[in-house]
Amino acid sequence: MLRVGDLHLHSFYSDGEHSINSLKDLSRKAGLDFIAITDHDTLDHFTDKSISSSDTLEIIKGVEISTIENEIDYHIIGYFVSPENEDLKNLIHNLSIFRDERIRIMIENLAKKGIELFFEEVQNKTRKDFLSRNLIAEVLLDKGYIKSIPEAFTFDFIGNTSESYLRGFSVSPAKVINIIHFAGGVAILAHPGNTPGRTEVVGMQELTMLKDFGLDGLEVFQPKHSLEDIKRFVCQANLLNLTITGGSDFHGKYSPEIQLGMVRLPEKYLEALKKLKQ
Repeated sequence: MLRVGDLHLHSFYSDGEHSINSLKDLSRKAGLDFIAITDHDTLDHFTDKSISSSDTLEIIKGVEISTIENEIDYHIIGYFVSPENEDLKNLIHNLSIFRDERIRIMIENLAKKGIELFFEEVQNKTRKDFLSRNLIAEVLLDKGYIKSIPEAFTFDFIGNTSESYLRGFSVSPAKVINIIHFAGGVAILAHPGNTPGRTEVVGMQELTMLKDFGLDGLEVFQPKHSLEDIKRFVCQANLLNLTITGGSDFHGKYSPEIQLGMVRLPEKYLEALKKLKQ
């Protein structure tokens, strides 16, 4: 029987809703045979005892890191990285420091608009010491400023185009790709047709630049990619000799339009990814 999976999930170690055990249960119920847990800007999930594979579900570890080049956002996933690599650990540490300060500043920006939140309220929402906009959204919901989580990510609150929004830590994709490789991993560009902060898909010129930086592959199969997007990305990946992957970018209640099972990536793509391990 054909094995299928999803190579892009987030847990509560970053900005996802679910524990790793919960993700495993949901993945089995969705009929998936393998998954990758690729939390944002953290390595904490790597040491969770429940992240080990079983006879019924293979688990790949990864980390998704936000990068900026020429004021444009690119999200890079590092699969198979060693969490003990010093360069990677230092990068994650710096991202953590900036992330906490970023949340403080966004709370201050909301206060200027008469929306009163406290840093401690956001802190109290986290289960794994990872502060994110999703937690601000939860406090906004609790206090009656919004009627649903997605409403928080609009212009009036903390959407990417809002006055209250603050961009993430500025690290270049070239640096991140190099660190991923030094850590023994494979560098894949996530959701090139639907990157937060962008209104257009990643084009051939950008992919060529990222390939020159050492990019290994492209997340082609993604729920928010249109059929035309997928066809174009397959063609571009083949032209640039980039491996093809796929994943849902599942976050649970924070992105309710995305459900496990929407991506059912055939195992051949996972096997191709494994062959690229450094």
